[in-house]
Amino acid sequence: YLAKNSEHFSGLLLLGSYSTANLQGLAVDVISLYGSNDGVMNREKYEKYKKNLPEGFAEVVIDGGNHAYFGMYGEQSGDGAAGISATEQILITAEKIASHIFNKE
Repeated sequence: YLAKNSEHFSGLLLLGSYSTANLQGLAVDVISLYGSNDGVMNREKYEKYKKNLPEGFAEVVIDGGNHAYFGMYGEQSGDGAAGISATEQILITAEKIASHIFNKE
């Protein structure tokens, strides 16, 4: 949706995910966060589709983080064991997003 409607967006936040659509050349700020222990996100596809993101996108790996802790929906099949608490991952995620946004201004 963003690829075809970028005029309505200033940015994209990816949490343990990737864009299969080509976003290169769009005037959107992209930050991609994932946990080092994320066992749900397909790393091969993540690496393959990173080329779809605009030049200069921000990538943040949360040490000890997993996939489930980006939401509060419980464990997911295949996910890695977290090395940090859900609260820690949420706080780190919020801090990294805020830092990215406010350092752009």
